[in-house]
Amino acid sequence: MATIIDVAARAGVSRQTVSNVLNAPDRVSPDTRRRVEDAITTLNYRPNRSAQNFRAQRSHLLGVDLATVGPHEVAPVLDRFVHALSQQAARRGYHVLLFPRSGDGAVHLSLYETRTVDGFVLVDTERDDPRATALAEQRVPFVTFGRTGATGEHDAVDVDGFAGGQAVAAELVASGRRRPAYVAWPEGSLVGDLRLAGFLAGCEDAGVDPSDVRVLRRLNGVEDGVDAAVTLLEGSERPDAIATVSDLIAVGIIRGMRSLGVRAGNEIRVVGFDDSPLAAHLDPPLTTVRQPLDEVARRVVARFLARLEDPDGPSVTELLEPCLVVRRT
Repeated sequence: MATIIDVAARAGVSRQTVSNVLNAPDRVSPDTRRRVEDAITTLNYRPNRSAQNFRAQRSHLLGVDLATVGPHEVAPVLDRFVHALSQQAARRGYHVLLFPRSGDGAVHLSLYETRTVDGFVLVDTERDDPRATALAEQRVPFVTFGRTGATGEHDAVDVDGFAGGQAVAAELVASGRRRPAYVAWPEGSLVGDLRLAGFLAGCEDAGVDPSDVRVLRRLNGVEDGVDAAVTLLEGSERPDAIATVSDLIAVGIIRGMRSLGVRAGNEIRVVGFDDSPLAAHLDPPLTTVRQPLDEVARRVVARFLARLEDPDGPSVTELLEPCLVVRRT
């Protein structure tokens, strides 16, 4: 296996020049850089990543903790985000290390203190997230996908759920619906509360009294959506549209409606949120709100690397706009 000494000898330069070409190419003249790159190619030289990491005190691993998922539970949005994050991290010379979640951040601190990872991306964030609090107190580099309510105290990248809710309401009212209902998550979810607040604000903007919107709260499962649909449709006055906080609930809504002989999109419109992979393949295909997960992942990685380079810089929260995808429901 070729070494950096072999490359330097073939290119007629010093070892430091080869190192500069690999790590700081702007310091080297174009002609010299080409000679070194030609030598690297000819000798099939591969830098010793372990040695580089040791010298730089970096592992080039980005930690992501995942909550336990039951055998019948799915997390399509999180799965897609982790995949996108892995791709974006690889483009910047990093890899993602997945590990089981601990609520108080103790495992995170252990992984960081042993230099197993250079920092973290926190997902499934909640209001006053204890993980974010623990990492911020110990000055551990991290970025959250989602807000925690602690704006300005840590870096965050999020999709604007309030704007997404507004877009859903505007679409439904513009299509002539005047009696919408909304199926939300239990109170206290920052993500869910913002989506609901945006929907109610959008109704008011479009001329529908938000106090007339029937709001049900359910857990995030298909069966919860089925139960919500039965509750809404067996009432004395059926809604003419049902917006939901997630696609999983929307799938249950459609199933529950079908059990009562009602097809989504005709008498009653149904709208989800997330544009999960199954949305376009439902019968009928689901109208939903798409989150730009690839762009979220790109910005999360960029924000994390910026934090590594400037630990004392101001914290930044970036909000990305979602997109309403109108299909047949």
